[in-house]
Amino acid sequence: MARITKKTKNDRVNLKITCRIAYPSLDEPTQYKGMGRKSYNACLIVQNPNEIKKFNAALKYMIDFHFEGDSSDVLMPHQDGNKKRPGVEHFKDSIFFSAKSNSQPGTYTWIGGFTKIDPPLVLSGDYIIASIQLYKAKDFDRIAVGLNNISVYKKTDVIISGKPSGEEDFNDESMQEYTDIIEAAKKANTEEGEGFTFDEGNDDDIPFFDGKKSN
Repeated sequence: MARITKKTKNDRVNLKITCRIAYPSLDEPTQYKGMGRKSYNACLIVQNPNEIKKFNAALKYMIDFHFEGDSSDVLMPHQDGNKKRPGVEHFKDSIFFSAKSNSQPGTYTWIGGFTKIDPPLVLSGDYIIASIQLYKAKDFDRIAVGLNNISVYKKTDVIISGKPSGEEDFNDESMQEYTDIIEAAKKANTEEGEGFTFDEGNDDDIPFFDGKKSN
């Protein structure tokens, strides 16, 4: 199986995706059962079919780039909600995955106007727009998901309780398309929709995914 040995700005994918957040650990980095490196992390649940297609297109790019299209021995970052959480409404017709970061993600809201918020104000079950990054893990043939920033566009009315399983923890979808929900969120509209996220950091040289493989 082919692997690249030199990092380039095309070897990973940045994208924004609308989803629900569950089990967020955004205030302090945590460690799973005392093992491994501490990280800021959350489970992201994607139910919108178009967003699932966006995620899968980005994942295909990664498989093509790193493994010449052969995914047979690659550990994928996501799981099927219908199979892993049968009968649980929050996971119905969804994909879900763990997203992690060694540095603290930025947390924002569009509700009432775009502003930065404290991480504890992001609750399990909130509807968010997540800025994420798909990359090839260093340890073995695995595609992982990094968490850049998040913005809340609708507060939850049902808390997603419990904690993520080990499989969720370790099985690490621009602005224009989200215009409607931005305006709605600024007016504190509570209707569900799509939204916009704000990126900050030093990864400006990494292009956002546009559905085409860069040369």
